[in-house]
Amino acid sequence: MLLLNELMALPEEERAQLGDISAYVEARIDGQLAMAEGEWIRFYLAYDPAADLARLTCPVLALLGEFDAQVVAESNGAALEAALSAAEHPDYSIRIVAGANHLFQLTESGAFSEYATLPKEFVPGFLDTITAWLHERFKM
Repeated sequence: MLLLNELMALPEEERAQLGDISAYVEARIDGQLAMAEGEWIRFYLAYDPAADLARLTCPVLALLGEFDAQVVAESNGAALEAALSAAEHPDYSIRIVAGANHLFQLTESGAFSEYATLPKEFVPGFLDTITAWLHERFKM
């Protein structure tokens, strides 16, 4: 059980703040199951963005974190590439940001448990990548 392993790896002081670990895990599971039964999750699981991507006419920059556990860079990058290429989009760039998690923080694992402990800053060069891409297209 990944959640339980992550909780047990927390320092004792942090674990103590959660109270009964088993009850905490059960509550998290119950919350996840309740969310899974909702309309939004059904829409999310059925949604295929390819048709919407095909309608784009503006330049596209897609940035994916190398260690993103929520939007896996390799598979999502390939899907973006396939959709934009099939639509014959004239100007798109898909880049994997080295060392980045879902929040584009520098990480070694991308684990959710790291989010709160990592510095509140982007990986080095992240904003430069965006700025350079904008300058190339809009001559700013």
